[in-house]
Amino acid sequence: MVVTGELNEKLKSAIEETVPEILGEVARPATAKTPVFTLVFDREAYEPKWFKKLWDDHQVAVISYRKNVQEKWDEDLFYTTETELYNNTVTMQLCEMGTALSECWFREIRKLSDNGHQTAIITTHPSLSVELIASRMFSRWAQENYFKYMRENFEFDRMVEYGTQAVDPKRTIPNPEYRQLTYQLKKKREKKSRLDAKIFKKIEDGQQTTIEEAMENIANSSDLIEQANSYEEEIEELLKQRKGKPARISIAEMPEEKRYNKLLTEGKKFKNAILMIAYRAESALFNIMGEYYKNKEKDGRMLLKEIFSTHADLYPDYKDKTLTVTLHTLSNPRANQAAKQLCDFLNLTETKYPYTNLKIIYKTMAT
Repeated sequence: MVVTGELNEKLKSAIEETVPEILGEVARPATAKTPVFTLVFDREAYEPKWFKKLWDDHQVAVISYRKNVQEKWDEDLFYTTETELYNNTVTMQLCEMGTALSECWFREIRKLSDNGHQTAIITTHPSLSVELIASRMFSRWAQENYFKYMRENFEFDRMVEYGTQAVDPKRTIPNPEYRQLTYQLKKKREKKSRLDAKIFKKIEDGQQTTIEEAMENIANSSDLIEQANSYEEEIEELLKQRKGKPARISIAEMPEEKRYNKLLTEGKKFKNAILMIAYRAESALFNIMGEYYKNKEKDGRMLLKEIFSTHADLYPDYKDKTLTVTLHTLSNPRANQAAKQLCDFLNLTETKYPYTNLKIIYKTMAT
């Protein structure tokens, strides 16, 4: 996954904004050994000093992959243990040591693969077991797949209301001007590095030629040297401009016409809560339909989506206190048979329609 610095800062800012809101509703733990909660994520927001700040200021722990791992640990230090992964017991070779990153101390856990590769995880959680740390880190794909499925099938990211609201003016953010100058510096340095490589290549080639050919190579390199010097001057000028600007500023310090705001969130939170309940209902049906549908793992959720989107007739009977839901015919006989058996199972629950005394009876039109 390629992650930009901009996404890194956006994710960090979102977490920094959310943490105080959550902490306002959650009681602080009695001891420093128990975090308020633990964040598990990939390298998008990797910054050891920020991890330490989350723990020191908010008592929020972090579990993430370590970046730029160079040295390998002695394989004799790893031990075999069992842990839960996706509701299954798996065997891993793990090892834990302490490590200093950006002058901050972390627990580092590594998993040794059969091919000798060592996957490094760091955490600020002071007491979680090595097995659970590995399980949490490697299980995060379940959450990522969940949100991917929700975006694609439940329109999880869809806007439900228009409008904006102000952002806390005291909140600090990366200075847009500082970030833009940093981006320009990066590009100029990349261009200068490519020119330097060409110049060094010509000089290296000149060492294996006659004096006349070497002088000709130097003359041909003069334009490249001039361009490289020009980039060096531009880099120095950008550094001077950036030196007088803070790396982070508050929202209140931004120009009013560029000041950040955010979309209204109340309606979206309510909608997302409903969608998550719907997903749990879908998952519950998916888990019980195995005995009715042999290809459950392959296309069970596709069948449920078809059932949910197919027309149905509602027949309330206030005398017998029933509400009959008759599902229209599906795309093929196998799907109709599975839906019929699923209806028979749901009828055993004798569920009543909310806020009424009508018992729901599920049927299908297919014979």
